Amino acid sequence: MILVIGNVVVDISYDVPSLPRSGETLVASRMVTDVGGKGFNQAVVCHRSGSSVRLVAAVGNDPEGQLIKDKVSDCGLALSDLALEEGASDRSIIYVSETGENCIVSTTGMTQSLTIDNAKHLLNGLKPQDTLLLQGNLTANMTETALRQAHSQGARTIVNPAPITFDYQRLWPMIDIAVVNEVEGEILTKASDADGVAKRLLDFGVQLVLVTLGRGGVFLCDADDGRQLKAPAVQAVDSTGAGDVFCGVVAAAFDQGMNVETACRWAVDAASLSVTRRGTLSAFPSKSELSDLRPI
Repeated sequence: MILVIGNVVVDISYDVPSLPRSGETLVASRMVTDVGGKGFNQAVVCHRSGSSVRLVAAVGNDPEGQLIKDKVSDCGLALSDLALEEGASDRSIIYVSETGENCIVSTTGMTQSLTIDNAKHLLNGLKPQDTLLLQGNLTANMTETALRQAHSQGARTIVNPAPITFDYQRLWPMIDIAVVNEVEGEILTKASDADGVAKRLLDFGVQLVLVTLGRGGVFLCDADDGRQLKAPAVQAVDSTGAGDVFCGVVAAAFDQGMNVETACRWAVDAASLSVTRRGTLSAFPSKSELSDLRPI
């Protein structure tokens, strides 16, 4: 079982000619409203990849909250693990350029209201064959408490520390697998390339580091060696959520007993497919597509 504790938000995406500069006003060619958030995205992909998943997240008592609950249910995830709170559900504004690049601004107030009590019933049941998957939207205290309990019970811990809102220095020894992109890796380690990022995170106590490289694929590094897996050549139109596809497939692959290289190959191929389509959840590979991409 994979336990995801994270965020679920209403995404509003705008297609724009280029990413906005300071003071610039742009005209969008399209606006799309969807449900997303890194926690939700990764949980959906884990589920579509064939693993048993539980998602703990918080939603508000507003119309957006109902939209979120409907989508969570439609995607096959349990509504019983959602914390229903007073206030506004979290939202994200996403700008997508004609070249497929994106920038995102999110609110996290509802997600940061989560406490360990919201997840205690699931954390208490984690076993060595289970996985805890976290992102950067929780509070530092919630993140540390969840990691400490999962680690003490022998469960696999995977962290995608985005967005970066606090210092992870004392958390690294409790993280088995860290997934970062190049920018996040540089912020967290001050290293300027994937090899340097990976080696510093290993020195901090992480067991396996996966540095996603966009079109370059992924650099994977453990105590033995580091190597790069190239991504297939595709025509990218929207990179929103590609990192979440990677994380979700990787978590499912390890949950299903795959080795590191096979897990990363599946995840890279899935993420590469997602960037060829516009949108977030709507662009993610389907269950059948993920099954077809699954390495033999």
